[in-house]
Amino acid sequence: MNSNNPTEKARRRYLFEFGVSIVFYMIVIEVSRRFAGDFSGTARTFLLLAPVAPAVLVAAVVLRHVRAMDEMQRRIAEQSLAAAGVITVIASVTWGLLEGEILPRPSAWWTLVVFMAGWLVATVFVRRRYE
Repeated sequence: MNSNNPTEKARRRYLFEFGVSIVFYMIVIEVSRRFAGDFSGTARTFLLLAPVAPAVLVAAVVLRHVRAMDEMQRRIAEQSLAAAGVITVIASVTWGLLEGEILPRPSAWWTLVVFMAGWLVATVFVRRRYE
């Protein structure tokens, strides 16, 4: 299907760019983790931080896609992201108050997981609101 619809073109471009940038991120993170132990000092730090570059690329792709959305899609995305932020803050504060006493101390990676899950759930509910 070859559509001239600008929204459809933006979506196809986003899916391609997001896929490529995520694959790049996964490769860099795998290389980083596999070889960081072979180095020390500055080289090790550089290797451990190397995945930040493709993560920034992923973020840029997402932001460019949000700018290319029509007004309704953008409103849904913005409200979903805001809700995900609120969910993450509430979950982090709640966990933090109980951390070490009742709950274990998790990796900081869980913040990203909570945010992404919150974004997914919020998107479902926000979309329903506009149907």
